[in-house]
Amino acid sequence: MVDCPTRNNKETIDKRMFVDLCRFVRQESKYSSSVHVVLITQDGDFSYVVNELKDTGATVCLIYRM
Repeated sequence: MVDCPTRNNKETIDKRMFVDLCRFVRQESKYSSSVHVVLITQDGDFSYVVNELKDTGATVCLIYRM
C-alpha cells in the first residue's frame, strides 16, 4: 500500500505505482535472471506499463476484474 495525497486526481497513485514497478524490475534484474510481477487491478490504465515491463524481460501476471 502506498499513501499518496491525491489532490482529487486518481492519476497520482497510478504514476507512483508505474515508477515503483519500473524501479523494482530494474533493481531485481541486477540480482536475478528472472523477475516476476503480479498486478491486481480493476482498470485498464496499466496496460502500457505491463507491456513495458514485459519488454524488459519481466514475467507479468495480471489479475483484473472485468
